[in-house]
Amino acid sequence: MPQLFVEDVDDAYLVDLRSDESLVLGRSPDADLRVASPRASRRHVEIRAATPGHVAVDLGSTNGTSVNGARLEAERRLEDGDVIDVAGCFVVYRRGA
Repeated sequence: MPQLFVEDVDDAYLVDLRSDESLVLGRSPDADLRVASPRASRRHVEIRAATPGHVAVDLGSTNGTSVNGARLEAERRLEDGDVIDVAGCFVVYRRGA
């Protein structure tokens, strides 16, 4: 089962992610995963189910999103160990078995 290891401003936690599940990360109370960073947009980035695995899609965030230090300009397939920077909140994607 894929997982996200989230290291936010004041917290770190693990999220199980079904292979068919998509999640929106951001500051909004409606986001699937809330991000505490004040630099995060309300709907910042989506981790979207794709066959196989998942892709990251920036949702027009003000401060942008990067994967492994490279600015996310278009949909990008996530590989095991990729680090997604969401305005200072770091999310590590683990593909799982």
